[in-house]
Amino acid sequence: MIIRKSKKILAILLVVALFGGTAFAGEKAAGEQKELRYNWKVDLVVTGIAATGYVITAAAKSQLLPSDCRWCDVNSFDKWGRDNIKWGDTGAANKAVYVTGYALAPMAAFGLDALAAGLDERLSDFLPDALIIAEAAALSSFTTELVKIATGRQRPNAHFGGGSTSPRDNNSFYSGHTSLAFSLAAASGTVATMRGYRFAPLVWGTGMAIAATTGYLSIAADRHYLTDVIAGAVLGSAFGVGIPYLFHRPREETSHTSFSAAPVEGGGLFTVSGEW
Repeated sequence: MIIRKSKKILAILLVVALFGGTAFAGEKAAGEQKELRYNWKVDLVVTGIAATGYVITAAAKSQLLPSDCRWCDVNSFDKWGRDNIKWGDTGAANKAVYVTGYALAPMAAFGLDALAAGLDERLSDFLPDALIIAEAAALSSFTTELVKIATGRQRPNAHFGGGSTSPRDNNSFYSGHTSLAFSLAAASGTVATMRGYRFAPLVWGTGMAIAATTGYLSIAADRHYLTDVIAGAVLGSAFGVGIPYLFHRPREETSHTSFSAAPVEGGGLFTVSGEW
């Protein structure tokens, strides 16, 4: 019964992710190809600072996380999610989530963007695209670590097990694998859409399917609650869409203004017309 319910929930997550991603791409992907705004020096510095911050906080997490959970209670929604999604073999799910979150998600984000650019004969756009995608993912991941440290939520396997035995047991909110996967999927999809790549829907659909699977597996592994995964999906997607759109959306086309003047019959006045 639990397995059947678990499969249904995964199917729902996949449908929502696929529909949301491909709908966002819409017809714009088939439109005029655009040039994005970026600055190599600035964007490399921002990406480097965010990535360094992530590495430092992740490495020092045992010292930064509280030894006792700050957020220990479990609501009925999260308990329902755990009861219906958690696998009997949580170890297998935990291994799988590392594959989808840390291997398949980056491969799909960067690989499919390169494929979409290449099929449109714009492979030279891939490096700027990759920088923008990496920037969004790095900022999302660093933010995730800061929130984890601030909230100190107890993981479900610790809460329903023997309690927290180390600070890393208080590292549940929100899901880092999920936020990374969704930030990569949303960033690569947004970039492909803004570029006008014909295969932007493929980038969105594949990335979101992997991201949804990653979120599902995070719960199946008993490492995160349903609300951890939902928050990771929402905030990861927010970074994935927001960073490219707010800071890198296509340059406005140069306005073309022209004026013409002609004498008015019977007088010395001129009429002026223009287009811009």
